[in-house]
Amino acid sequence: MLFQHATFLHLDSIDSTNNYAANIQKLTPLPEGSVITARYQVQGRGQRGNVWESANDQNLLFSVLLYPRFINASRPFLLSELVSVALQSVLEEAAGREMSIKWPNDILCDERKISGILIEQNWIGGNVQSAIVGIGINVNQVQFEASRAISLKQITGLNHDPLRILHVFMTELEKWYMLAFNGNFDEIRKAYHSALFGKDAERRYVLADGRVISATIEKVDEEGLLHLTSRETGPMKCGLKEIGFLY
Repeated sequence: MLFQHATFLHLDSIDSTNNYAANIQKLTPLPEGSVITARYQVQGRGQRGNVWESANDQNLLFSVLLYPRFINASRPFLLSELVSVALQSVLEEAAGREMSIKWPNDILCDERKISGILIEQNWIGGNVQSAIVGIGINVNQVQFEASRAISLKQITGLNHDPLRILHVFMTELEKWYMLAFNGNFDEIRKAYHSALFGKDAERRYVLADGRVISATIEKVDEEGLLHLTSRETGPMKCGLKEIGFLY
């Protein structure tokens, strides 16, 4: 088991578990699979510089420390894929409802966001030396400023134990992480694409220049680029800051 020596640190309040994890790593690196959780984050971060909204002590906010040195420049998106698949699987089971992965790694239920992932990787040469995987899951919060947010409690009508969800997730993460460690990349990619929101369905998107297009997602490649076919532009590849989803 790769995570057998993992440490769990539980904090009341912090600016960001990812920031805290990064500072710890500079002083005394923790074993692989170590987890830092917080009841409340003052400056929780998401993709594109967004802020993660979370009420005090109602959700699950944590960061996982990994050393995925088996990931090289030919598959820089691999960690994002396997973390997304693990989280999507755990939340489906907890909610009893189908979940999807919105590229690159948000988890949706009924087109509403229940969880987000922010991965910060430290590359040396052509390999990842370490990574901090920050995750926020809406567990028991029922009121959100963001209209497209949803929680497990809203879906099920029940309160959930965040720490139980965390432990189930860590078991699932280790399973998919071991698959990657052993080179089973195709199984991970198949699972990711099977859950990919918008795949093989025409939807509307907005490009960085403000144009709105109708397009169908074909796949996400090993570099993490989104491949689409659009009525207006034909085949295209987009990075994270080049396209946005419209609902």
